[in-house]
Order: sequence, then C-alpha cells, then structure tokens
Amino acid sequence: MKTVYYIRHAKSDWNIGGSSDFNRDITQEGAEETEKLAKLFKLKGSEINAILSSTAKRALRTSTIFANELNVSEKNLILKDDLYLADAEQLIEEVSLLSDKYSTVILVSHNPGLTELVNSFDGPYIDNVPTSGIVKVEFQVALWAEVSIHKGEVTDLMIPKMYS
Repeated sequence: MKTVYYIRHAKSDWNIGGSSDFNRDITQEGAEETEKLAKLFKLKGSEINAILSSTAKRALRTSTIFANELNVSEKNLILKDDLYLADAEQLIEEVSLLSDKYSTVILVSHNPGLTELVNSFDGPYIDNVPTSGIVKVEFQVALWAEVSIHKGEVTDLMIPKMYS
C-alpha cells in the first residue's frame, strides 16, 4: 500500500504589495495554524518518508514546518516547480514518479488542483481543501507508478477548524 497526505499550503499574505503570487509568504496566523496541525499530525504516528512540495514560497514554508516537526531530512524534501498551480492530472503524475523506496509521503500544493484531485478519489466530497488542510489518501498498490486518479481512497481529513 502507498499513502499520500495531500496538504494545501498555509494561509498566505495577500497584502504584500508588488509581490508575485509565486513569492507570497504565509501569514503569522497561517504559520501558527500549520505548526499546530503538524504537532497533531505527529501524534497520529505516521512515519513520513518524504515531502514533495511546490517551490512557491508559501508551499515551501508549509513543507518546512512539517519537515521540522516530523523530522524529515532535507534530502527527503523534494521540490518540484511543476506542483505550482498544478491541476489534478499533474499532481497525480508527480506522485506516480516517486521512488518506490517511499511508502508514505506528504505532498504540499495549491488549489484548485488539490481539491479537484482529492475529489477524484473514493470518499467524502470536499468542497474546498482549506489552507493547512490535510487529506489522507491510501492507494492499494505496490508501486507508485500504479497510482492514478480514481484509484485512491480518502481515509482521513484534518482541517484547522476541527482543532480551533
């Protein structure tokens, strides 16, 4: 079995004048919310082998918070330009290219592609994956190359409102 925890980046700051969308940072509230969720996630006991992340600033900051809390080494932090504003097909393609030495990973990316992807799997419909939201998807496959849209099952959901 292969497992992906799909995470939407932390709440970002829309008020930075002149900053491109790609370079938007997260807010203090977003950082605190993400730190809280990362600590709660750690209590669930899942061992994360790697973190795939969009290279956008807000996704990198979110990934770093999780990597630090979960003790994921820098060599297992995989940065991918293609995850920035990726659609569902691009997101699943990046997962299918993972090394099979990993069994459980985190993928940090953006909406609307992230919500589109998680709604392609079996499980509850999610209107909008919120910032810092975590969606656990399990794939009954032996190899990452076997994952695809419609093959996974949403088995857990963690959103900030559940823990405030």
